[in-house]
Amino acid sequence: MADNDDQREWHTVEHSLTQFTVPKRYQNLSPFEYNSHDIVTYATDTNTGKKVTIRKILKPFDSVARAHRTYRELKLRIHLNHFDAQVAQLYDVFTPEKDLNNFETLYLVENYVEYDLKRVIYSNVVVTEDHIKMVIYCLLRGLKFIHSAGIIHSRIISSNIGIDKDSNVSIFGWDSVATAHIRRKYDEHWLYNESDIYRRWYAPEMIINPEHCNEKVDIWSVGCIMAELIVRQPLFPGTSQSDQLTKIFDITGTPDSKTLDEMNMPSGII
Repeated sequence: MADNDDQREWHTVEHSLTQFTVPKRYQNLSPFEYNSHDIVTYATDTNTGKKVTIRKILKPFDSVARAHRTYRELKLRIHLNHFDAQVAQLYDVFTPEKDLNNFETLYLVENYVEYDLKRVIYSNVVVTEDHIKMVIYCLLRGLKFIHSAGIIHSRIISSNIGIDKDSNVSIFGWDSVATAHIRRKYDEHWLYNESDIYRRWYAPEMIINPEHCNEKVDIWSVGCIMAELIVRQPLFPGTSQSDQLTKIFDITGTPDSKTLDEMNMPSGII
């Protein structure tokens, strides 16, 4: 994290419906991308000369659940921050507010990547077998680091995997990460409010019985991404929870009783 000394002078950049108030070390902010939970821009860090990503988290303390989600992401990001771990790097965290009672804005500064895997997959870029092997190796290496900390990512989808011009892989998508008991306590409706598109990378137990998931669900998602890199389209393009399971079982076959027991999946659902 950066020292507070270089954050005493601020400047504000206006854009459409929002504004970014950031330390003066961050210049040339553009373009701006609007998401459901944050607004993302890119800037030059004049202290290092590197291009960085700046995320402005929207209404981070608007409710108890949102405040916990923000705190959880920040704690996980700090805990997993390592330069050689294929995990998105957290360079800086700041807020321009000086009064604790008016603390309503939070900015995260991350490493910059030119592309995500979804953009690569649906482009005309030729993806070689060696390149696919390297990407999958990097993903598994990053997940080994994440899982060694007792954390299940659970959102390993192609749009959450960043890749730069040197083919370095970074795992993003940390705003929804949690262990199963935390998710049950604070985000009990998390799965059922998810877009059907996200479920295309989910293991069956994530759809049917998310309370009993383990780190294996992330490995399933890596397999889906590997297939997507090869065939250049989702392997299981389900349009709903039931259709997603149908697409999976059309290829893998209906699970036997032993597999259902391992997933803690009620057999009557299949």
